[in-house]
Amino acid sequence: MKTLTKKLSIIALAVLMLFASLAVQAERSTAGITYNNMISASVDCSITSSGKLTASMSVAGIPGTTTNIGVELSVGIRVFGTTYMPVFIGYPNNVWTDSVNASSYNNTFSINVPSHGRYKVTVIYTVEGTGGAADVVERSDTAVY
Repeated sequence: MKTLTKKLSIIALAVLMLFASLAVQAERSTAGITYNNMISASVDCSITSSGKLTASMSVAGIPGTTTNIGVELSVGIRVFGTTYMPVFIGYPNNVWTDSVNASSYNNTFSINVPSHGRYKVTVIYTVEGTGGAADVVERSDTAVY
């Protein structure tokens, strides 16, 4: 009887430890993404009722660190699910480019979209400076016409 009681006690303790370990939640990391030469980057797009798509772009660099901000913008129209086909925007390879030698960037880009649908604006920012290797960051936003 003593052996059976010991075995049951050990099994009960093991089960209790198992449930206790499952109840403990892993602590999530609160560390955010850090960049070498910038603080943040964004793009927001909208389409008017007449079909004018406007993309507002912004980069907050680090004053005294950020030296150059390069921008590559492309537009696509959704053809199926998450697949987008490039839209002709009047620039080589359907990519609009811009560059400034400054620590911040704010600009807009506009086109008239050719037809109704969901459009996706993708912007690749290349932010250079003295803080280390260039930060290459992609941002995108969608809008419906």
